[in-house]
Amino acid sequence: MTGPDYSKRNYLLPKGCKDLADTLLVNVPKEPTVLDLAGSLGKKPASLVADLFQLGIFASAGQRLSFETASKIARKYGYVARQA
Repeated sequence: MTGPDYSKRNYLLPKGCKDLADTLLVNVPKEPTVLDLAGSLGKKPASLVADLFQLGIFASAGQRLSFETASKIARKYGYVARQA
């Protein structure tokens, strides 16, 4: 499989999204735990811990995250985080 087609307008969008209107909003507290964020995104906490590890953040399921970090993880899965 090759990389993204940079000539297309949607190359920055998450897989399955054809336009920005396809992204979903998710309400995130100011400092959510990994477990809370996983529940909001419909993902397993272990997959979020692995994503955080790729960002250089070592976290457990009960650890609190900054809103900026939570929004980066949400963006990876096609969500736009909104502070609750």
